[in-house]
Amino acid sequence: MKETVEIYGLDCKNKKFIEHEYVIYETEDKDKINPGRLFVSQDGIKLQFNSDQILYKLENVKRCFFKDENVIVIEYYDPINDNFSTNYLNTDVPEKICYNVLCIFSYIAAA
Repeated sequence: MKETVEIYGLDCKNKKFIEHEYVIYETEDKDKINPGRLFVSQDGIKLQFNSDQILYKLENVKRCFFKDENVIVIEYYDPINDNFSTNYLNTDVPEKICYNVLCIFSYIAAA
């Protein structure tokens, strides 16, 4: 575990992993790429594109994993529509994002 933390530059002891911000890209169609930000915190995973924001509360996140080289997948429960949805996002650091989400889940579970 310690080696993994050092590899990804996260410092669990000093709680620097609690909140992080990452650059992401949402591909709505093949020709259009919409840059945005992904924030990971104890509140959940927040996506921000231009002036639009979406917050996935941690209790609604089913899975967070990376697929292919630069794609992160977030599966979440949508309580308003009462169904599960999937969001595919492009990023240069999918491993760091997934590990950051795992740290948050572990931190909350241990509290």
